[in-house]
Amino acid sequence: MGQECGRRDTPQRKLIRTILGSCHDHPTAETVFERARAVRPHIGFGTVYRNLSVLADDGEILRLPVPGGPDRFDGTVADHGHFYCRSCGAFGDVPLTPDHHRPAPDGFSVEGLVLIVGGRCAACLAAEG
Repeated sequence: MGQECGRRDTPQRKLIRTILGSCHDHPTAETVFERARAVRPHIGFGTVYRNLSVLADDGEILRLPVPGGPDRFDGTVADHGHFYCRSCGAFGDVPLTPDHHRPAPDGFSVEGLVLIVGGRCAACLAAEG
């Protein structure tokens, strides 16, 4: 990937793609930046954020908007859902059945699915009670 959209595949973009491809914690841009700096100490936050935007715009990663919090990023672009804990901020995958359908109004074609389910995780529920 990378050059399919006419963009030069830079070392920084390759690094960010590798970071997201090797984790499943749906990191924020800040977390991706920290992980990238561990490999390339002189990389800037602007470079990381710009490349996350390019990769998301090109469909190579998912940008997951979190209400009241920073966006999260996911290297897995296949259809799947996400769970977000409103208490502690935990973020995880929610499997979807292979036969799920994509409802759309007449005249629309659905080309992708992003599902974020909000609630409280088991640890937060146990702490309450």
